[in-house]
Parts: sequence; C-alpha cells; structure tokens
Amino acid sequence: MDDALKVAPAEYWRYVLMAIRPEARDANFTWRDFETHVNSELNDVFGNFVHRTLTFVNNQFDGIVPKPGTLDEKDEAIKKQIEEAPSKIASLLDDFQLRGGLAQIIELARAGNQYLSEREPWHLIKTDRTKTATTLYLATQLVGCLAILIAPFLPETARGIGEQLNLGTNITESWWDAGKLRVEAGHKIGKPIPLFHKVSVPKS
Repeated sequence: MDDALKVAPAEYWRYVLMAIRPEARDANFTWRDFETHVNSELNDVFGNFVHRTLTFVNNQFDGIVPKPGTLDEKDEAIKKQIEEAPSKIASLLDDFQLRGGLAQIIELARAGNQYLSEREPWHLIKTDRTKTATTLYLATQLVGCLAILIAPFLPETARGIGEQLNLGTNITESWWDAGKLRVEAGHKIGKPIPLFHKVSVPKS
C-alpha cells in the first residue's frame, strides 16, 4: 500500500476498497478486479454519465441548463428514481451496507446512461429541441443527485461535480437535497472535464 498512489489516485482506491468491502462474506483483492471496478464502473458508468450530460449541455445549450417541457412516462420514471434515491441508499447505509449503497449509486448512474441512450439527444435535437431540453434538464438533475450521494464515499469526486455544475464545492450540504430537482433551468454550468480515466494496473 505504500506504492498505492503510484498506481491510481486515492479516489480510485476508495471506490474499489468499498466496492469489495467484506460485509456478509470475505472479499479477495486482485489487480484484475481493481481494473474492472475502476474502468467498467467508475469510469464507464458513473464518470461517463456525468461527462456526457454536462458536455451536451455545454455544446448544445451554451452551458445553460435548459427549461424542460412536459414530462412523459420515461421522464417521470427517471424523476422518480432521483426522488427515491436518498431514502433508498440511506437505509442501506443505516444498516452499514456500504458496498450495497455504493452499488445502488452506480446503478443510478447506469439508469442515467440508459435514459440518454434511449432518448438519443444527439439525434433528437435535430427534430425536437423541447424534448431534448427536457431530457438534458432531468439528466442534469441526476448529475446533481449523484454528487450528493457519492460524497460519503468519494468526497473529492463530489466536489469536482459541484464545480462542474457551478454550484460550488458545498453541493453536499444536505443529503436529502439529492432527491430534489435543484439545478434550476437557466443556470450556467462550469466547464465539463472527465472525472476519471481508465487504468492499467500491474499484472501478477
């Protein structure tokens, strides 16, 4: 562990060690698992959702959170997931199920990626800018939600998302704010930058 930070940043280690945390059973550490958790979950799921959302807002709406139109069934579904996430994950943390809570956060980001993939705002904007605005408005709300939920696990990542949302580093003042649509339409976000990068670790 003396050389851990030469392999990957501290946030990567925090994530992996909690993702494999022994709770109901023992856990084993392997470099292959480390690489998989960082690359497939932290980078490809969580980081990818945050970055693609904010980049699209920046590129297509001049960095301004767009005003949503009428929500349809898929929009309501992702809104409901945002609203229910704090209590769902809090119940796991109350039972000291840190690994389970962290897994639920990754699944929430995965749902965000699926929402974007189904909506295809990169195509939709050519035919329906209002629906695209609704999609990106809700996706941005989910980014704000994830920033709060991830804070107990990855505090530097939470602060980084807060800066990219241009909400400051104190985005995590209240856990229960994660369930609110608190990034107002018309708000100017900061510059999106990737939160993570893929790693290639020593092979034993």
